[in-house]
This record gives sequence, structure tokens and C-alpha cells, in this order.
Amino acid sequence: SIHVEEKVTGYMLDIIEAVRTNRAVRLGGSPRASLALYRCAQARAAIHGRDFVLPDDIKELAAHVLSRRVLLTPDARLRGTQAEDIVEAAIEDVRVPLDGKGADRGRADRGSADGGHA
Repeated sequence: SIHVEEKVTGYMLDIIEAVRTNRAVRLGGSPRASLALYRCAQARAAIHGRDFVLPDDIKELAAHVLSRRVLLTPDARLRGTQAEDIVEAAIEDVRVPLDGKGADRGRADRGSADGGHA
């Protein structure tokens, strides 16, 4: 089985929450979307010969998986906003956890005053 550390799961959930709370989003990723991203990240890790998921797996897959599960507000669609743009912005805003396995930045714990966002 492919291991997903709690910090990496938290990182994934922070991205999903950032997408859900974006003003341009009418309906964000559901728990099924979270599970789909989790499983895709495990599959990517296995394809790359690892038995653990890296934050980079989440970053690489998030736009592909989540953008199909995001409904934008009519106003956002009229402005030409794409769901992929919202997910990419969330990836940029959410800090990557420092886990010693290739992550590039630390992140405060999920209960921090900034909500785990940069």
C-alpha cells in the first residue's frame, strides 16, 4: 500500500478548502473529489516507484482532478475564469508541508492563525 503522511493529507485538504472558499466558486470539490485526488496521488507515487506520496504528487494532479468537480459562479464564467485557474491559485497560496521527503517549504500546523495558507 502507498502511505500518505498526515501532513500531506492536510496539504491536500487545505488546497481543496482554498478552492471551496474562493469567491468565484459556486460549488467546490466534494468528499468524493478529495478521495479521487488522494487515490490519484497514491497511483502517481506507485508509478514513480515510491511507497509514499509527496506534496509534489498532489501539486501535479490537483488541477486535473479538482477542476472537473468545481462549478463557478455565473459572474466568474462571464469574466472568463476557468476552474483550472482557481485550483492553480489555491496551489500557489497553500504552503507545502516540510516532511523531509522532497517538500520545499514548511507550513504551520492546521490550527494556526493563518489557516495554513501563505
